[in-house]
Amino acid sequence: MVSTKLENKTSEPVRLTVKVRAPEPNTECEMGFFLGPGKDTLVACPQQSIVADAEYTLSIAVFGDSAATEPVESGSASARFGKKEVKAHNEWIQANALPKSFEHVEMVNKVTAGTTLSSMFGAPKGDGTLSGDFSGVTYRTKKETIVIPSSQIRSVELNRADPKQPWVVVEYREGGASKVVSFKPNVYRGDASADRIAVAIRSAMEAPSGR
Repeated sequence: MVSTKLENKTSEPVRLTVKVRAPEPNTECEMGFFLGPGKDTLVACPQQSIVADAEYTLSIAVFGDSAATEPVESGSASARFGKKEVKAHNEWIQANALPKSFEHVEMVNKVTAGTTLSSMFGAPKGDGTLSGDFSGVTYRTKKETIVIPSSQIRSVELNRADPKQPWVVVEYREGGASKVVSFKPNVYRGDASADRIAVAIRSAMEAPSGR
């Protein structure tokens, strides 16, 4: 995804055309729209992939008439993405992609010194599978299943009481009441990190079917 923010600082509505020329395997992206006085918008151009060390060109034309016959202002800019930037971008996309599933995850309703110590020394608080998708988050063990719809999730934070693996603290609403539940990978059996779990839950919280 290549995006840029545009703002109309005039007192009149204007028509804009935006073109993004990208290297293969991507194709040129072009769009036209009106932008009201004093308004701004984020223009996003979907891309199959981001190519390292290749030129991306953004062209913008501003028209004063609805027919878009003669631009009153135009300009262009180009950019390149280094290999490190592309790698970081791809890792970010992968981390935020849903659905996600994590094995050997512990769960408590409240993080205390006791729960943290027992978990640190090999006495896990539950052993379940935590999954996140566009509908929400599900935690499932042999004895219970907890489902938190994405629209009910209010916050996702990290509690670093356990230095080996933080707890992921999730605040959500249920029946009009505020509730809290905490998850973390088992230090000895889990193959994920608390950070990855937190990113997955945040992605579910921010999904289109959410709030």
